[in-house]
Amino acid sequence: MHRPADSRLLSNLVTHEKDYAKSLKTLRSPSHALSAYAAACAPPLPNALLQVSAALGEADEALVRYADAVEECREHLARIEELEDDLGVVVRDREILCRKQDEAVRMHDLLLHERDKFQEWHETQDDEVDRLQAQLARAVGLGEAAGPAVITAAEIDELAQGLQEAHKLEGWWHKWLLCEVAGARDKVLRKRP
Repeated sequence: MHRPADSRLLSNLVTHEKDYAKSLKTLRSPSHALSAYAAACAPPLPNALLQVSAALGEADEALVRYADAVEECREHLARIEELEDDLGVVVRDREILCRKQDEAVRMHDLLLHERDKFQEWHETQDDEVDRLQAQLARAVGLGEAAGPAVITAAEIDELAQGLQEAHKLEGWWHKWLLCEVAGARDKVLRKRP
């Protein structure tokens, strides 16, 4: 993984290079003053002074080229600093996205697990509803084993309570079933002396 360098070091280097480039541009040799002095001097000395002045002029040109190269290097360092900052932002954003992706995967797995648990629970509720419907059919004499209604009021109350719980889950169909249970209970209670 890429770890960005301390940006203060690069910033400090860029600042020092800028100051160094400014100081290089202010340095000038006294070649022009030496040429003027050589013109005022007596003969054998002017030739030597003019040669020294020309050499100093060439050194000045080289110093200007060096100062330009230092300035160009400073600009490259500033660009590197910008790129380091951009890279740091990209790496930070990537870490955030990876963390969020991990959280989303964990949440997805949790939701799948909860869905599976709900499906298992729903299947057990379906089995309970089927059992209660069979009891109701037996109570009102509708099922395959239809015979005389041999069910007690307590069993009908238990059946009604079970259907009320199932009604909370399933809706209108269980409301109808509750009405049937209530009717069956009334029939059983009317038949008793």
